[in-house]
Amino acid sequence: MRNVEGTEVARKELVKRSEQMFLLGKKQAQNFVDRNINKLQMQELLVPIEGNRGVYSMSFALQELLETAREGEKRSLPRIEQTTFFLQQEESKAGAELQMLVAEIEAYQDLLAKFPSSLEVINQLLLEAREKSTALYGKLNAVKKVIRLTEQESCELC
Repeated sequence: MRNVEGTEVARKELVKRSEQMFLLGKKQAQNFVDRNINKLQMQELLVPIEGNRGVYSMSFALQELLETAREGEKRSLPRIEQTTFFLQQEESKAGAELQMLVAEIEAYQDLLAKFPSSLEVINQLLLEAREKSTALYGKLNAVKKVIRLTEQESCELC
């Protein structure tokens, strides 16, 4: 194992910073931090401090990498944070719209059962609502994928 020297870092602090920097929920931040701690440990860039659970020591090589990243990527993080924030807003909006459409579809189905004489009209409205929900579901999936990839990109910058 390489000689480890330098700064100590606590998992708890990394989770807290991830929540703030990347506007992540607590569980998302914990998963994000755990994945990256694991990757850094595999490369022997981060080593757990014995007897001090959740605290790690950064190797000199990791400290140099971080300093280089800070200098070279300072302008990229705000762009990624803004993109992630915008995408999360889009995800929330699309999710809410999808829930409304699902409720609308259920309402049409209930109306169809109550008013079978209006079969043609209700079926047409039901078909339109289903088409809208399919398109919205596709949009929601696309936004979620872009969020996931954007978070991975920001993870690589950390």
